[in-house]
Amino acid sequence: MEHMDQTQHIDGAPEGLRAPEGTSRRAFLTRMAALGVIAVGAPQLIACGGGDGGDAPSGSTGTTGGAGDAASALNCDDPAALNDVDAGTRSALGYIETSVTEGRDCTNCAQYVVAEEDGGCGTCKVVPGPINPAGWCSVWVELT
Repeated sequence: MEHMDQTQHIDGAPEGLRAPEGTSRRAFLTRMAALGVIAVGAPQLIACGGGDGGDAPSGSTGTTGGAGDAASALNCDDPAALNDVDAGTRSALGYIETSVTEGRDCTNCAQYVVAEEDGGCGTCKVVPGPINPAGWCSVWVELT
């Protein structure tokens, strides 16, 4: 009969790495899936003002940059116009239609390309698809 190390049990996992008794593989996978959703969703919540990312001054609720009210009313977020990869990239970069950070929107971003038609959706060098001049994303870089 083989001698077992006292820090291991019959299942072979070391003492500190064993799941609590009664934890099933299904429960473990459910928890890991929930953590994955949180990891993927957290940047979007922060970009949408759901957390304190440190970019917005206290009490800031909207843009006061060069985008103006007309751009805020413009809707450039048409997910049907994008393929799955582009939509995923856009989401991963935290693109939002209206910036929640005073003085930081697409009109004063180095990545933004102004629309050919006045008052229309522009484009971005990084974020795929149409871009609202009043928008914002995590790759915003101050225009110099």
